[in-house]
Amino acid sequence: MESLLKKLNDEMVVLNSHATRFTEKKVNKSGSDVRKSAQTLKALLQELRKAVLEQQKKNKDARKKAKGTGSKKASKKASKKPSKKPSKTKK
Repeated sequence: MESLLKKLNDEMVVLNSHATRFTEKKVNKSGSDVRKSAQTLKALLQELRKAVLEQQKKNKDARKKAKGTGSKKASKKASKKPSKKPSKTKK
């Protein structure tokens, strides 16, 4: 994930330089380059989302293994029956 973050940072620097050239110097080619960099960033951000989700799953699995398979809370919740409260209806 570190390399992905570096790529994102590098692409942001490129985008910033193109955007500055486009806005300050009115260079239309730089406008196209800004759009291209934005597309690249979009793809990189999608990769980042996938990497984060994968890491979250790994973290969750690691916590489950550390706690053990049968947790007390899970068994208590499974054995509890929902209480039925009488409903108040007006006649």
